[in-house]
Amino acid sequence: LSCEVEIGLDEAYRGVEHPVELARRERCGACHGSGSASGSSRSTCPRCRGTGQIGRSQGFLMIATTCNQCQGAGSVLTDPCKECRGDGRVRRTKKLSVKIPPGVDTGTQLLLQGEGEAGQDGVASGDLYVFIQVRPDERFARDGDTLYMRAPISFVTACLGGEVEVPTMTGPRKIEVPRGAETGYKIVLEGQGFPQLRSRRHGDLVVQLVVK
Repeated sequence: LSCEVEIGLDEAYRGVEHPVELARRERCGACHGSGSASGSSRSTCPRCRGTGQIGRSQGFLMIATTCNQCQGAGSVLTDPCKECRGDGRVRRTKKLSVKIPPGVDTGTQLLLQGEGEAGQDGVASGDLYVFIQVRPDERFARDGDTLYMRAPISFVTACLGGEVEVPTMTGPRKIEVPRGAETGYKIVLEGQGFPQLRSRRHGDLVVQLVVK
């Protein structure tokens, strides 16, 4: 089973617990996943006589195919459970809280073991794959763990130099603009980029100056 979760860039930076609501098939509580009503049991399939296969001749060859009455199980329900109609599973809506770690990006897959759909005949539930979608941000562009932004500066600051304040993922920060800076000049703030997934290392923030 799979689902998609959309988060903002700030949430992807710091990590977040995101609620998820999904419809899935869970093991029927009335029959405990067997598909049979309480007190009843399965009986041998009358069509294949318990083999799960039906043989048919084609010339000199005998070809075996899956029994279409028991679907290869070799047995059939004599008294199906009224709750799940013999499937052994019922469809329910489940609410989960997905723990998203810092550093995820669009396309990141998270695995939640045992949170998928229940198997037939009482088989344990499978896994749930969560696909992450990170919304575009007006302030920053992202490439892996490197962030990019454009910072407008006045003509006077470009000529004489000075300090300007720029946003970062952890709050505003002042940077020093050198005298004679032109449009396109880049200032790299080391360690102010995105955290690497499941790592303490951070990328850089590249600030590109734009002279008004």
